[in-house]
This record gives sequence, C-alpha cells and structure tokens, in this order.
Amino acid sequence: SSHHFAFTVYPPGWQPTGQALIEDLKVYRNAGDGLFLHASRNLKFTNALIADNGQRGIRINRADDVIFEDTRVIGLTKGTERHIRCSHSPGLYGMSIHPTKLQMWSNKALGTTLKNVTFSRFLPEETHCGDSTAIVTEGMQIFTPVY
Repeated sequence: SSHHFAFTVYPPGWQPTGQALIEDLKVYRNAGDGLFLHASRNLKFTNALIADNGQRGIRINRADDVIFEDTRVIGLTKGTERHIRCSHSPGLYGMSIHPTKLQMWSNKALGTTLKNVTFSRFLPEETHCGDSTAIVTEGMQIFTPVY
C-alpha cells in the first residue's frame, strides 16, 4: 500500500526495446492509483491482481503496446468498503485509458490489449463511490515534453 501509486514507471516512463514481462504483480489498498503507466511501451503484465484502490486500479496515459493477461481487477473486495474512500475522483475506476498514443507518428504501435482480464465489484452500490465503472476513457492529457 502507498499514499499515491503502488507501481509506476513515471517519471520518466519505461520504453524497453523488447517486451518487458511483469508477472504476479499485486497492487492493492492504495489511496490513489494501483498502477500508473505514462510515456511507456512494450510492457506485458500477467497474472496480476489489482484491488481496493482509492481512485483507479490501472491508469494508462500515452502508453503503447501494453498487454494485460490473466489479470483480475477488483473495485472493492467484500469487507474493505469501510476502509477505502474515493477521495480524489467522482468514482472508482478499474482502468482509465487516455486515447492518445505515445508514438503518435507510428502506425505500428498498438494501444492496450486485454486478454482474459476480469473486472468485478465496480457497481456504485458496491463501491459507494458515485459513478464507479470498470473502464473509462480519460480526457485529461498528462504532458511529457520529449520522447
């Protein structure tokens, strides 16, 4: 648990030349986001568990070729509702994705791919956090001046 992000690669972002594999990652009970990816590419997460975060489970902003496979994203597990507060946003989100690519000039770069990913317990009556939902597109652009 942390006050803001449990796992982040920013600053400056992470852009390995080959695919980086992150296995069995568990991020839970964070006040802000569980996982924050910005200015990054070529990342694959397998068998991850993301749960009980106060704002977003996963936040992706300007990241290409990111894969989540065999992953569970849980809004609030039973029994944690009274400990987690949605203090920074109108709702609790499983995954927040910004539609802008990191490499805007490249037609080869893909966005985010989900394979066998489950989202659960994001209904407003389960989270008590207003407009909670599993996946949302984000309108705010986080600016990184140089790539």
